[in-house]
Amino acid sequence: MLECVQPVTASVNRQHYNTTNVSTTAPSVDECLQKKNGGESKVPVRCKAADPRREENAASLSIPIPFQSQKYSWDCGLACCSMVLRYLGKDDSTIYNTDLEQLQCGQSVWTIHLAYLLKYHGVVTKFFTVTLGADKNYAEQKFYQSHFDSDEAKINQLFESAHRNGVSVTKQSVELQTILQHLSLGNILICLLDSLVLTQNIFYEKCGHLTCFRDSRSSYQGHFVVVCGYNKIKQQIYYKNPALNHDEVSSCSWKTFDTARKRYGTDEDLLFIYTS
Repeated sequence: MLECVQPVTASVNRQHYNTTNVSTTAPSVDECLQKKNGGESKVPVRCKAADPRREENAASLSIPIPFQSQKYSWDCGLACCSMVLRYLGKDDSTIYNTDLEQLQCGQSVWTIHLAYLLKYHGVVTKFFTVTLGADKNYAEQKFYQSHFDSDEAKINQLFESAHRNGVSVTKQSVELQTILQHLSLGNILICLLDSLVLTQNIFYEKCGHLTCFRDSRSSYQGHFVVVCGYNKIKQQIYYKNPALNHDEVSSCSWKTFDTARKRYGTDEDLLFIYTS
């Protein structure tokens, strides 16, 4: 559930792909974009225009997300929140000061912190995770050891108070088809993944930015990215990587993406973001 940064690079999509309609049996996203009055489904205003890149059955989709690179070796989650707020046309100038002070997390930013931060800005989110709270076993994992004792009680308290603070948290493992369905509606998400999996499965390119390994011998390196599209024909996922210092869309295979986001240490954390 905790972030660290790594300059992960992958094959790059520099432009929107042409789309081809293909059949799909992707399940609908639970409570996705429902009106309060009567539960009527509503497509986000920004997606109503006829745009083949955002059709539910489009073979390829790439949502243009304003890019923000991280500033330090620990703030990839904050940079992802900046990208989300800019995409939604909201002010992100308070993230590194007022918001960070309110979160009282210092340099140890967990996914639950990002859910609260976006709530401060009125963003509709749904946080999916397989672990409600801090997994006690992380106290023995090298990546978490140095800060787990000080984090555990605070993280558990945030989970316990989430509902009364209007932060939606659901204990659930989310399948790839549900993620694709969410994206097809013009929505985006923040994903916690193991960046070591990406570097082990994708040819590594030097990006000239932060190298944020806390320990290169670690078996897990948490990192947040903004997922913003897919290509069903190539079976690739598209994402914005805040560890880069340039505005490019990175990509990896569905298999690599699923492996990276389901590694022990991530709790399969996904923060679904809704555009209306």
